[in-house]
Amino acid sequence: MEIKKILNSLPNSRWVLTKIKPFLGSVIFILVVDALISLASVAIAIVTKSIIDHATRNEIDMAAMYATMFAGIIIFRIVASAFISIYSTNVKERFSNTLRREIFSKLIDKEWLDVSKYHSGDLLTRLTSDISAVAGGSVSVLPSIISLMIQIIAAFFTLVYYDIRLALFAFVLAPVTVLLSSIYGRRIKKYHIKMQETESKYCSHIQENLQNLQILKTFNLQKYTIDKVNELQKERIRWVNERSRTGAAANSIIGLGYWTGYFLAFGWGAIKLANNTGTYGTMTAFLQLVNNIQAPFIGLAGTLPQIISSLASAGRLMELEYLNEEKKGNQINAPQTAGIRLVNLTFNYDQEICNCIENSNGKLLDQVSLEVNPGEIIALTGTSGEGKTTIIRLLLALLKPNQGKILCLDPNGDEYPVSAATRNWFTYVPQGNSLFSGSIEENLRSGSAEASTEEIEEALRVSCAIDFVEKLPDGIKTQIGEKAYGLSEGQAQRIAIARALLRKAPIIILDEATSALDIELEKRVLQGLRNLKPARTCIMITHRRTSLRICNKVYKLKEGKLVLEQEYAYEDQERVYA
Repeated sequence: MEIKKILNSLPNSRWVLTKIKPFLGSVIFILVVDALISLASVAIAIVTKSIIDHATRNEIDMAAMYATMFAGIIIFRIVASAFISIYSTNVKERFSNTLRREIFSKLIDKEWLDVSKYHSGDLLTRLTSDISAVAGGSVSVLPSIISLMIQIIAAFFTLVYYDIRLALFAFVLAPVTVLLSSIYGRRIKKYHIKMQETESKYCSHIQENLQNLQILKTFNLQKYTIDKVNELQKERIRWVNERSRTGAAANSIIGLGYWTGYFLAFGWGAIKLANNTGTYGTMTAFLQLVNNIQAPFIGLAGTLPQIISSLASAGRLMELEYLNEEKKGNQINAPQTAGIRLVNLTFNYDQEICNCIENSNGKLLDQVSLEVNPGEIIALTGTSGEGKTTIIRLLLALLKPNQGKILCLDPNGDEYPVSAATRNWFTYVPQGNSLFSGSIEENLRSGSAEASTEEIEEALRVSCAIDFVEKLPDGIKTQIGEKAYGLSEGQAQRIAIARALLRKAPIIILDEATSALDIELEKRVLQGLRNLKPARTCIMITHRRTSLRICNKVYKLKEGKLVLEQEYAYEDQERVYA
């Protein structure tokens, strides 16, 4: 059954072969050394027979010569086993890292919406546990299977040389035992997938609660969270126990077959000794050679489920790799100033999501049209769930409209459809904390790796962050933790704004970017954005009325429609905002 399952997983096998190709030479080397170690086991049986036979005939010199050979083979096995263990561990780790890097790099180039359907904990499990299973199956288990088969063949033909009847019996008994045990082994793949799925749920739950520790404590959810952990642990233990019981049953059958073969070999040797048709050395060889046939079959019975598990993990990784690829095209160079045009834009998410949105026609955005001139600042307002953030995702080409067009406009009026190729036209300050753990400087340079010291200082000055950064013990070298631990929410927002400014993009998107700032500080930051040269086009999502004073136009989203709510002349803005 295991062989059948492996054959059914041939697409997974081909995928693994393409991934292991750069390490194929190393895997072949491991296979060769493992095969030599296996052949050494057969050689020990032959040499042992010769030692005993020569010793019983008082041929001490010959016995000593074979004893020296015996010692050499043992030393070879010890040294080779230690070396190949270290070497295979290194190859497995390098293959894991390469595969993890490749899958991760492809994952971040997939369609945003497709990737977002997976929980981050599930993705992390696939990139760690599943990749480890694939690497282990490719680098360690597969060579082990081939070397065991070589050992079986070598032991069988050696046993044929001494006694063909015993050889045939041992060769038939072992596969029969393995086939009987395979009745239990057919569930291995199912249990492996269930264990991995449970591991994903467990990691996801732990990750979410650690990320939302403040909410957990505020709502006194400690008991609920621990109970959920216990529930998930019990579920995983259930599958582990199922697999353990199945393995114990299979191993019992295998053990019975092994000792049956050993007992028959021992009895056969004893009969030949009693009839003076065999020697003590031959009997010893019988026992070792039967073991060299039985043990590899037992080893195969144990490794085939590992291969099945490895291929099951490969399937989980293939699922990620075969997600829809984001179409990038050639990057379009961004001008210094740019505008935006939305033409009859219609968008809705999956139907089950749309049912939760209280629009009269079920569409999140319905025939939305908008034109933003270069250098213009506009605001998008509206109640939560009306589609403001969705418009941002459409502008950044993270989502695709169901109908209509989104165009970037250069100063000459030329139109460029929004895509991944126009993403460099935009810079973005998302809602909430978006800083990475590391130094403030590393966060800033994620906006522009080539930014000069002067440019960094100017961005910090415009975002009103220069004063507090300079007062920090290590300045911009100050380390911050996950979720900007070490900074206040307002400080983190200003660093995020500075990072966005360092990206020399003509269009700035601000999603509640100043919500944590007091009114006076917000006025200074927004006025700094207004005074940028060359002027940047700015799209703001905000619920604060003070932020609207800097805008040329204010639009409101309601029931899928975009309505112009207010329009200011620049002179009016100067007067009102002062």
